[in-house]
Amino acid sequence: MKKITLIFAFFFALNAYTQHTLSGFDIVEETFDSNGCTTSINLEFTLNHSAQMLSGPPTWIYTLWIENGQGSTFINVEYNYDNGYLSTHTTGNILITESTEIKLLRDVGGRRGRGVIKSAIIIRCVNDIDEDGVLDDIDNCPNHSNPNQSDADGDGIGDVCDDTDNSALPNLTLGGFSVKVDGTTYNAASQLPVFKKGAQHEFNITIENNDDGLAENVSFRLFVSSSVNAYPNSTSTPVYQYHSNTNNVGDINGNSEATFTFNDYIYDWVSSLELQENTDYYMFVHVDYDEDIDESNENDSDNIIPIRFRWDDPAIAGRRVHLKTSNGLIEVPLDNNADLIGLAKNALSSFNLKIYNFYNIRVLNQNIQDGQTVDVSYLKGGIYIVHINDVYVKKFITGKELLFIK
Repeated sequence: MKKITLIFAFFFALNAYTQHTLSGFDIVEETFDSNGCTTSINLEFTLNHSAQMLSGPPTWIYTLWIENGQGSTFINVEYNYDNGYLSTHTTGNILITESTEIKLLRDVGGRRGRGVIKSAIIIRCVNDIDEDGVLDDIDNCPNHSNPNQSDADGDGIGDVCDDTDNSALPNLTLGGFSVKVDGTTYNAASQLPVFKKGAQHEFNITIENNDDGLAENVSFRLFVSSSVNAYPNSTSTPVYQYHSNTNNVGDINGNSEATFTFNDYIYDWVSSLELQENTDYYMFVHVDYDEDIDESNENDSDNIIPIRFRWDDPAIAGRRVHLKTSNGLIEVPLDNNADLIGLAKNALSSFNLKIYNFYNIRVLNQNIQDGQTVDVSYLKGGIYIVHINDVYVKKFITGKELLFIK
């Protein structure tokens, strides 16, 4: 599974100048690539300024330090005591590499970084398909959960994947899952499959026999749900059978595999599971569902493998405008709007853009169209909030006062 990980570290103040607390870094915006890995993130944090500090200067300066594979970036954050004890800030759009470290520093005496208030390490993409806590590149059985990594015969293959009993029985499991959509093939072992509305989907499901015995008349069934924990255990989350006919792969010799291929058009539903954009769903491949084959390993973890996927509607995806700021272009999606879900989005040809400053004062009210670039480079430095059709979409930071320093 691909996922973002935030690791927090706390630092305690050693002098009077850093008597400020941080409520935490909260994710307010996140973007992903086609594999489901984080590409950028916008964090929000709130500073609580101690009442003891009111005798200090009217404005304190903080530095947000960002370190990734592309170098270091520093953003100055000003706080004025006239605003009260609490102040909320956003980091702005941060590009995430394999590992990105963020620190909030307290500037003292004109020197950056005299006090570290809090830091977080963001890991862009973690490969752990079987979710056993062991990364795939060091997992001795990456497709099957085995957190203890037991390997009785020491051959580098985990026991749950290995033939350690030298039996004449077969052992079946999922050997591969891929789906081809509009010319793009998603391999679930390394990519997040994205189903598309109205497109033909070619599924290729490989069943592996990793023991010595012959497996005859091998079959599997597919189930779908919105929860990874819904199947096979009964939960409150519905589970639906998909492609309900028996998928007969045929005979598979010992230590061999066979692939079953079928095609299907997918629209707004998979079986009775209604699909929405930007939502995780799971397709469960259940090998030997009827338990007709006597195997050397009859554990469910060996025969039932969940595949995470997402769904996209190309007809409504991709519409966006750009804001031209003094720091560059900022992308604003037009359809990521909860109030528009379920409406005829395609019928909308124009949108209303409103921008508010940090004090909730409207600084722009303009009708816009898909693909338009709106010049807001005249805005003073600060935090701004974007609304499309009177619904919040995102925040951004701009202005020379908050210039990014490479």
